[in-house]
Amino acid sequence: SDVPLPPERVHRIGVLMNASRRDRQAAAHLDALEQGLKANGWNAGQNLRIDGRWSGDSDRRVRRSAAELVELAPEVIVASDGETAKALQ
Repeated sequence: SDVPLPPERVHRIGVLMNASRRDRQAAAHLDALEQGLKANGWNAGQNLRIDGRWSGDSDRRVRRSAAELVELAPEVIVASDGETAKALQ
């Protein structure tokens, strides 16, 4: 008899961007990350979930967003720059 395969595991990545959601360059970087992952078989909505946070260059929002992402316990967190990486520590 055919045994159904278990559903593919969904991997979780957190992304902390030290920019506004409307920042075209930051959005292009996030798109490039998603396209690179997709080219290697990681597809958002299938086997990948990307939890993004945009700080809008606000120190308080960076710290709050970093805490939110850490609490979500993704496998990897990507920081857009040194300030966001420092907040994640």
